[in-house]
Amino acid sequence: MVDGSRRPITIDRDDRRQRGQTTQDFAIGVGVFLIAVAFAFTAVPAITGTDAGPNERIADARTDQIATAIVGDLATDESPTELDGDRLRNEYADDEIQKRFGLRTADGVALESVRITLETIDRETELLTRGEDSASGRPTDSVERLVSVGDTEDCQVACRLVVEVWR
Repeated sequence: MVDGSRRPITIDRDDRRQRGQTTQDFAIGVGVFLIAVAFAFTAVPAITGTDAGPNERIADARTDQIATAIVGDLATDESPTELDGDRLRNEYADDEIQKRFGLRTADGVALESVRITLETIDRETELLTRGEDSASGRPTDSVERLVSVGDTEDCQVACRLVVEVWR
């Protein structure tokens, strides 16, 4: 049953030229995809995540500054991470820590509480604690420094100097 009215289908060269150029389409598609992925990795976490306000960022920096200042002030001549144990025990009284460092948030409110702890490297024994805990629970920021204290038997190799701040 061959119908004489039907012609065979042929593809003209001009029809191929009217189709999209697949190499360029692919390149544009990949470019748009990469831009979308880059946007997702940069903008979406900033939108959905909790952004620390100025008080939180300043308190975080203050905690780090306290730890750096203690290590810098009490370092011995032998090593920048070896602390003078006598000065650490005598110069940091509980009620003077906040006054000594001028601890305030961005809007001038004093930080609630600061605690400085010297503990063994395995965190089993607290050798020295200055400052006080806050009644509000866990500290909002904490920084640790690995130090040694020559006149303390448990810290001759290494101990943790932990600075905790409550807002």
